[in-house]
Amino acid sequence: MRELSHHHGPLMFLRLGEVPTLVVSSAEAAELVMRTHDLSFAPRPSSVTIDIVGSCGKGIGFAPYGDRWRQMKKICIMELLNAKQVKRVESIRAEEVGLLLRSIAAASGFVNLSKKASALANDIVAMAMFGGKCAGEKSEFVLAYDQVSELVAGFFPLDFFPSSRIVRRLSTVERRLRGSYGCIQRIIASIVESRNAEIAANGDQEDFLGVLLRLQKQDSLAFPLTPETIGAIMFVSTPSILNSTT
Repeated sequence: MRELSHHHGPLMFLRLGEVPTLVVSSAEAAELVMRTHDLSFAPRPSSVTIDIVGSCGKGIGFAPYGDRWRQMKKICIMELLNAKQVKRVESIRAEEVGLLLRSIAAASGFVNLSKKASALANDIVAMAMFGGKCAGEKSEFVLAYDQVSELVAGFFPLDFFPSSRIVRRLSTVERRLRGSYGCIQRIIASIVESRNAEIAANGDQEDFLGVLLRLQKQDSLAFPLTPETIGAIMFVSTPSILNSTT
């Protein structure tokens, strides 16, 4: 790619399959794209993968730039990733890491660190998202999330040849991705139904789901939070739970 840029210049137009692609290879050209013409390049390109995991643009991760995206961004910054929530997640993480270290210290034989580290991450995500340990539907959510993440990270030929019927028939990724992401949405819908019953009886707690359900009941939002939108927001928020810092 470096040799091509030396030959053709800092801006190159390529086609990756059927996908038009602009390659930027100089600081000056990058400034033009990312600052001067930022609004023109802000929207994410459409693809089969993005349409599935982005719920056709209903969440923040893959929504087109506009009023809906700004509302989702505000919710994430002001409600889900504010100082109070970051501190809450930090306390969850510190407590869970402490439990892990104590369990390792108390073990009399070999310890499977990979398995324990995975369980630690799953418990942190489940507690931050839903307010409870990774069990039952919460465990199913984490498992489905891992499956979707693995599929999205791989090579998806249909993204590069979206009009090809042959590629669509030969590839199994789309079917698996729709199945796993559909599982995430069904799990969240079931958890939301259970949580609404708990709220009616005992009040709510301020985990991620509780915050989104509180906002859902407000009439001040220009774009209502549907169950599908809540699922899309929680899907893209999962990595930030493990990476957030004070």
